[in-house]
Amino acid sequence: MKRLVITGCESLEGKALTIDHSTKTYYLGDKAIPFSTCIIKDGRVYYFTPLSTILSNMGFKGVEDVTSNTVICTGYDNQNRNIKDVELVTIKDKVRIKITLKSEFPLYNGYESL
Repeated sequence: MKRLVITGCESLEGKALTIDHSTKTYYLGDKAIPFSTCIIKDGRVYYFTPLSTILSNMGFKGVEDVTSNTVICTGYDNQNRNIKDVELVTIKDKVRIKITLKSEFPLYNGYESL
């Protein structure tokens, strides 16, 4: 699952930005930011985290599909407070759990989606 979620944003106003193409890294003050973890648009740095990392941290196991507000998986942590609804679905003759979340993931779909 290669999808990315926007997990932060920071203004570049009044900050020194250095770009090192050889190491594929931005330097914002004393902070090193790899190209693959952010995008710069309209004077802001948008930070990304892989969706798989976020889902794992939220307690979802065996994730098979995700939309901005649903997760289809084989298991989940019952203590997750972002769950709105849980139901069973059959996909290719296998029963899976479909979880609808109370809030949506801010998925990054490309430069123009910001």
